[in-house]
Amino acid sequence: MSNIIANMMDTKTLGNGIYALSTSLVFAYTFAVIKYAKPMSDGGSNIFDQEWLEHGFCVINQDIPYMNSHDLCLYVDTVLVALGLLMHHKLKGKIDHRAMKSSDDLLLFNMLGHLGHGIAHGFIGAEFRKEGFEGAQHGTYMERVERGEEGDMIELMIKGIALLGFWCGLLKGVAPSLSMKQLMALSLLVGYVHLHVPSILVFGYVNTVLTVLNTYVQLNLPTDMKEYSYVAYSIVSLVLSIIPWIEATACQSLQ
Repeated sequence: MSNIIANMMDTKTLGNGIYALSTSLVFAYTFAVIKYAKPMSDGGSNIFDQEWLEHGFCVINQDIPYMNSHDLCLYVDTVLVALGLLMHHKLKGKIDHRAMKSSDDLLLFNMLGHLGHGIAHGFIGAEFRKEGFEGAQHGTYMERVERGEEGDMIELMIKGIALLGFWCGLLKGVAPSLSMKQLMALSLLVGYVHLHVPSILVFGYVNTVLTVLNTYVQLNLPTDMKEYSYVAYSIVSLVLSIIPWIEATACQSLQ
């Protein structure tokens, strides 16, 4: 029994430490983007790749229809979601341990979040195919609405509903225990802030919100659920916190 308790404490400590590290990396990235990701016309800092500064995202195959990074995100996420749902169907109810059952439920809602992520990138990929597309803007969505650049009232309503659905899917994916009321309230809050974030910072904003919520949920799990699946999820979180740094600083060298 003492060995089991010791192993639980080991995985708990390791997982907690990895989550703390990944959250620190995301906060550092967000701070750096806010402070240094300036328009190239303003002498944008050399900290960030100039290609990344243009879009706020590392975009490959920009001139190839349906094959740029955003389109590829849609394709890959859709395939991974299909595989994840198949895995969930095959494994559901076959593992009795409480921690593994929790991971089973988390997998299902993560699939929802990934699908929303892919669809959002698909919409951005469609924007790339429009004539005169200028990449991410250093202004906010609400500023463009005030200038009449975002369509009529019906189009704005559709975009608002899509944004709410986007956040509902992502937030439920990292926090399955949220009630519908909590989910809607939190989605409306972060969605409202989203509208006032400069386009160039949106990817960093989304990443920060999800990382903070995911870390909060995971750190507050009961000790007996912080076993090997807990460490595995923390490692995934760490990898995801490193990727934005690579994207923003080495975009052109990766192409």
